[in-house]
Amino acid sequence: MRSYQGVPENSEGIINSPSPHGSVWVRFLDFPQRDFSLVPLQILQDISVPTTSDSPWPFWELIKQKTWYTERTCLGPLFCSGHEHCASDATEVFDSIATSMGQAPMMSEFAYSTDVQSYTRDEQIFMDFIMEEFRDPHTRLYYVSVRNHHVFLIEQSALNFRTYQSWNNSFDLQYWTDPGGNVNTMCEPGPHVFQESSDPIRKRELENIGIQDDKEDIRRAHETFGGLREISFVDIYALFRCLSVGFELDSMRKYHGAGLLNSFPASLLLKDRNTNRWLGKSAISIAKVLDLQEEIVLEVMYVDYAHPPILP
Repeated sequence: MRSYQGVPENSEGIINSPSPHGSVWVRFLDFPQRDFSLVPLQILQDISVPTTSDSPWPFWELIKQKTWYTERTCLGPLFCSGHEHCASDATEVFDSIATSMGQAPMMSEFAYSTDVQSYTRDEQIFMDFIMEEFRDPHTRLYYVSVRNHHVFLIEQSALNFRTYQSWNNSFDLQYWTDPGGNVNTMCEPGPHVFQESSDPIRKRELENIGIQDDKEDIRRAHETFGGLREISFVDIYALFRCLSVGFELDSMRKYHGAGLLNSFPASLLLKDRNTNRWLGKSAISIAKVLDLQEEIVLEVMYVDYAHPPILP
């Protein structure tokens, strides 16, 4: 916008609501001295990201213009340190899009409640929430996090879904959303694990805690659930069912100690509830469960699509 009543030129903000006589209320994002101002519409410049109103996947039109997709790319197994494409990039993108929609989404958190030994009640509360939020048609972007383990985004278009993710020491968003998906562009399992796995004994130790080369699982997951392929509600619900194994793991740790978890390999602890079928890797790191001794917290929030977005 042009300079107006003490607000500097090129200040950015969100149009909060229209007002009579060709003016709008603007909430400024980079001028904290003034929260809201009534500004003539003609001095404002639309800097929103262009997108098509008829796109069935409008959030993807925004995501693919973010640095998460354009710059945070894997350099391949020989040159990538693994930190060029962290899962946490999804958090920054989600926050940016929420701001562009003029929304402040509330975080819903789910963890094992230690007041009872049975984890099934917590699991049911979580799955009831998923059913309630995901079963009806929406145009939404969901943020899904296993705190300190993995973060990914789910876009919903009516009753179809897509997943967007990258993974430290594994693959970037470009690989995951490319329908072709060349596995040779990945750095999986990362230089550190690759080097340690050259020792057969150490390799078995790492595999016991779920650290291994998951390239083949990633390839299979990508072929079915990546590459911008549409995912049914049934499969999305099953993915969350696998995430809910975290309540059982924390119940075991609370009442039997970490020693019990250490006595089983990761593949047995996760059983048939490993997210690698959908995401290529386990969103719950058994190694982190054992080492950090932190509770497993599942976090979900979402934004609804508002056309056009107000800011990039």
